Amino acid sequence: MQEGHKILRQLSVVVPFYNREAWLPDTLRSIEQSPVWPGVLLLVDNGSTDKSRDLCAQTVRHMEKEIDARILSCPRRGATAARNYGLSEVTTEWVYFFDSDDLWSADFLTDMGSLLPSHAKEEGAAVDVFAFRTNIVTDGGGRIVKKVSFSQHPAPQILLSHLATQNMCMRTSFVREIGGWRDDLSYHNDWELGVRATIAMQGGHHGTLSWLKDKVYHTVRIHSDSITGTGGFAARYHDLLAALAAVRDDIGKADDKPDGPSRQTVEAISAAAGRCRQSLLAALSLREAILAGHLRREGAAAEAKALLREARRDSGRWLVTMWGWLAYQYVRRGGRGANRLMLAVWRWLYA
Repeated sequence: MQEGHKILRQLSVVVPFYNREAWLPDTLRSIEQSPVWPGVLLLVDNGSTDKSRDLCAQTVRHMEKEIDARILSCPRRGATAARNYGLSEVTTEWVYFFDSDDLWSADFLTDMGSLLPSHAKEEGAAVDVFAFRTNIVTDGGGRIVKKVSFSQHPAPQILLSHLATQNMCMRTSFVREIGGWRDDLSYHNDWELGVRATIAMQGGHHGTLSWLKDKVYHTVRIHSDSITGTGGFAARYHDLLAALAAVRDDIGKADDKPDGPSRQTVEAISAAAGRCRQSLLAALSLREAILAGHLRREGAAAEAKALLREARRDSGRWLVTMWGWLAYQYVRRGGRGANRLMLAVWRWLYA
């Protein structure tokens, strides 16, 4: 065993797991082999019936001599419930959520050690989220680097889903203040959390998001048994609708209550917040149109038609409706890169 690891005391890592005996050995080994360990490692059992807990127990025995490594038992099923359960046990300033089937980068905590001082600042504002790119591999052996826009505005998150579980290291107090994970969502829950986080940052009551642009960390493994899965959108249609409704609700709650006493200031900021909400609904409309195109291409014509109606309701402008219709037609015919194209359209419309 490697002795005397460097420890990043201000960081807790939360890893939920459920029947992952086929994937956990590589995941746990990649964490153990890192030259820097987190101050706390919380492995959250979500009711496993295979050997997953035994595998985690081996890791705990290995690491508990140097850090606080524990197995927790979450009574409620679901990855988001398990993440929230782990979050409730976190006492460190920073928290990072990792999935039980992915591979940890050996240099991740070495680099984060220089970025997580007690008062991380960027241009005078506290940083609440550090984000970075990840590698993605599929069952077929394909490997790509996840594309991001290096923005903290909600619209790129709505259209690109560039903030995900494995690429956000967050200040613990911030995650709690925005409500943690939506444990009623089983699909696209990290997309929704990313939207909610970036919306919160727009109000000026929270810190910033800092993108680490120079390096790529971790390997996210996409397979048929992963949370994301490799199936199409039609198979998760109702779960998809729930995630879209949650984001629509997040947009509706965008902050329009300033601290200043001036009535004129209140009215001005309220009007600005209304315009911001409409622009985000437009981004959501374009995303819905793209998803409708995917559904139609998968043969789910009725579901595609229903989602396209939602897109039209959310659009707010005929130009958004027109571009959404073009995106729908483009995707249903097999077009690629529609999300980035529609982000460019959104920026042209609302810049």
